[in-house]
Amino acid sequence: LQHTVNMVVAGHLSSTSLLASIGLGNMIQNCFFVAPIWGINSAIEILASLAAGANNQLQAREFHDCGKIVLVGIMAIEFIVGLQTERILLVLGQNEEVCKQTHEYIMWYFPALFVFGITDLQRKFLNSFGKNLLPLASFIICVGIHPFWCYYLAISLNMKLQGIALAGFISNSCNYIIMTALFWYQSDIKDTFSLLPNASSLKGLRVYLQIGLPYVAMVSLDFWAYELMAVVSGMLGIK
Repeated sequence: LQHTVNMVVAGHLSSTSLLASIGLGNMIQNCFFVAPIWGINSAIEILASLAAGANNQLQAREFHDCGKIVLVGIMAIEFIVGLQTERILLVLGQNEEVCKQTHEYIMWYFPALFVFGITDLQRKFLNSFGKNLLPLASFIICVGIHPFWCYYLAISLNMKLQGIALAGFISNSCNYIIMTALFWYQSDIKDTFSLLPNASSLKGLRVYLQIGLPYVAMVSLDFWAYELMAVVSGMLGIK
């Protein structure tokens, strides 16, 4: 939904190359950034649910913290891939101007994606304890304000690509802050949450990867099948 809002705002920037760049950037983010994040975070749904069923909050917290460590590793790999965006798109025959702007958009948007990953992990963790309404309430609030941030930063302040990326970071950060604040008021699961991982979080690393990596492959293949047409469309040019 956030990407859809970004595209709508991009349509008001009066630039076909910017519109194409954001569309292509969203596709790349979905395939190579969002899909792996969703996939690896899926491991927490299984592991945290098992811990919740056993009423073992300490183990649940360890898996949650382990998820944070794994997510940082995934994001580090994604950052390296993002640095090569322009070069890869040029090899694939995309428009040179669009390649440059797409690379700029992806790199500016990376902080927003990082916060999105942490928030998605926390959302799935809360769902494992039956706390579905907390993420829903936070998501509704932040999705509601995202169009205003986009319009103000990208159009009113004329920040264009950077404005859209900054709006994404603000919206995702608000989502994380609100969800975390609500989390602290849940006395029955308060002991399952910690801001930073510790050494004990690595105990479940092996089982976390055994469950999460196959999910990454499945979710990524699903995204690639739908998004491939955007690459083909980009080869047609912007004129």
